[in-house]
Amino acid sequence: AYTDPGASWTDTLDGSGTLTASGTVDVNTVGAYTLTYDYTDAVGNAGTQATRTVNVVDTTNPIINLMGDATITHEATTAYTDAGASWTDTLDGSGNITATGTVDVNTVGA
Repeated sequence: AYTDPGASWTDTLDGSGTLTASGTVDVNTVGAYTLTYDYTDAVGNAGTQATRTVNVVDTTNPIINLMGDATITHEATTAYTDAGASWTDTLDGSGNITATGTVDVNTVGA
């Protein structure tokens, strides 16, 4: 969640107060978002508009979870089926991963 700290205004005639930004920040979509603050005093004098840029970033690495053990002892000449893996990510959700590479069940080795 993003909570904007807001802004304040002061005016010799009207005093002072706080402002709420116009604009939105979509925390589910990476990008730059602009929030705008405006104030016009009681006699119509507009203050200089202030803006804030909020950069939504994704710096969290996905987590990969192996299904089964990381090291497997397998009997030669019998078919091998990999158990696979899954992934989770704070922005992209989750899914399954298919392994790359091969296991030659006719040759002893790692």
